[in-house]
Amino acid sequence: MYDKNQLGESKTQKGGQNMLPVNPKPEEARPKPPNKGDDTRPFPIQGGPSYRLEGRMIYPPPSRIPWWLAEEAYAYYSERFGTDQSIERLAQLGGFGREELLHFLRRGVE
Repeated sequence: MYDKNQLGESKTQKGGQNMLPVNPKPEEARPKPPNKGDDTRPFPIQGGPSYRLEGRMIYPPPSRIPWWLAEEAYAYYSERFGTDQSIERLAQLGGFGREELLHFLRRGVE
C-alpha cells in the first residue's frame, strides 16, 4: 500500500486500503511522453538563389527549421524518392532547398 506521508493526501477505500492520491504533488506527476513537435534540433535549409535588388546582388543565406518540420517534409520526400537518403544524411548534405521544402510540405500541391 501507499504511505500517506510519501504521496500526500489520499482517499481510503472500503476495508481501509489506501488509493492513489487525489492531487499528487507536481514532482510526483508522470512525465508526458515526447510530442512529435518537441524536437527542435535545427535542420538546415539551403540558401536561396541570388537576385538583383535596386542594383545590388542579394545572396540569401542558409537558414534552419525545427527538425520536426523537416520530418513532415521528409515523409512526402520519402514517398516520392524512397529512403536511400535518411533525413540525417540530407541534413549533412545541407538540407532541403527553400522551394523544395515548400513543395514537400504542401505534398506536391501548388
